[in-house]
Amino acid sequence: MKAAVTALHDAGVVQGRRGSLTFFRWATGTPPRLAHLGAWGPKVDNAALAGVAALPDLEHVSLYETGVDDAGLAPVAKLPKLRALAVTPVVRYEKPGFGPPQWSYPFLTERADRPRITVAGLRPFAAAQGLESLDLLDARLVPADLAILAGWPKLGAVALPTPVDAE
Repeated sequence: MKAAVTALHDAGVVQGRRGSLTFFRWATGTPPRLAHLGAWGPKVDNAALAGVAALPDLEHVSLYETGVDDAGLAPVAKLPKLRALAVTPVVRYEKPGFGPPQWSYPFLTERADRPRITVAGLRPFAAAQGLESLDLLDARLVPADLAILAGWPKLGAVALPTPVDAE
């Protein structure tokens, strides 16, 4: 577990910035459980995300403009307690007169060529029977891809990057 957490922490370090953008939320208990992982930026890639296999208590995984592609999501799909997955873009703005934290990241360079999750990356999640929430605002999907979601029994909240049509 320590090696996985360290690798994910280190992948979230942005040169010239203090600390790591990767965040970890722990659930109470004895011992505490790692319940939520938030991974940021291009250095979070398939190899770094593979470490989630050592974090079986994860219930929420959030990926913000990472270097993870469809294949990199496979270990996340195998998490036995997974309830929420978010693949979202980074918010970039600056509020004049406000210091950090602003919960925005204007210093992160936007990469148009970054890997994007597609329907191929979502297929393994069909076996994740506990998935309740799916945020795919930074994925590449077409309306026909949404048919895969029909068999997910607990899915109740979905955020999509594309308009939904009659199809």
